[in-house]
Amino acid sequence: MCHKFRERGYPEKVIQQAQQRVRHPKGKTKQTQRVPFVTQFHNNSEAIGKLLRKHWYILQNAYPTIPEFRAPPLISYRRGKTIGAHVTSTLVKTKPKEAHTFWGGRSKGMYPCLSCVQCPFALKGREFIHPQTGQRIQLRGHFTCISKFAIYVLTCPCGLIYVGETTQMVKSRISQHRSSINLGNTTLPVSKHFVDLGHTADQLKFMVLEVVPPMKRGGDRELKLKRREVWWINMLKSLYPQGLNRDYDLFLFL
Repeated sequence: MCHKFRERGYPEKVIQQAQQRVRHPKGKTKQTQRVPFVTQFHNNSEAIGKLLRKHWYILQNAYPTIPEFRAPPLISYRRGKTIGAHVTSTLVKTKPKEAHTFWGGRSKGMYPCLSCVQCPFALKGREFIHPQTGQRIQLRGHFTCISKFAIYVLTCPCGLIYVGETTQMVKSRISQHRSSINLGNTTLPVSKHFVDLGHTADQLKFMVLEVVPPMKRGGDRELKLKRREVWWINMLKSLYPQGLNRDYDLFLFL
């Protein structure tokens, strides 16, 4: 094989180097057992790395049987946030298309769908007025009984409110609330309050506050919906005893 390369004019030095590489191939790179420690880069990252390596012996001595503690971790960094990341967006912003009817664009607010049995119990209007505090919330979309992935608010005759969320049509969720009241269910907060105080299901009123649109990058829409529910509960102060919400889950934000 070598004489063929010589005939084609390859330098002798290049041929000999190639022969050496073939006869003595490099061994496979030994994989390290060190645990990677990935963090965001900061001006103090180098000092933190030195501090970690300096005191790593404490873990080595405390847990000698754990192999991950035998050597300091491999520290690697991901890019930190820059000013540009805060002032620019990677998403191409497009003006949302507004649905139009025969009479023009849809008005913002809550409106009955005019085709379900829950329509008489809907609070119609462009704003929600808190029955206790008088706080006014301007609605930022067009909502009806058939809205999905919605945050809704329930009101009772005594002025207390309940904030809930649903991925199904709002009319279906309201039907479930009214059914639990009619059945005298005392395990759920809303129906228990209505039963204890002698309210009827027909006195339950509802309004949609917000609809979470589909995520542009395929995120968890339902998770965002539950996080928005927590935000509305805090904003409207609907936790017991000021409202009918029993609690909420802060683990949604971890």
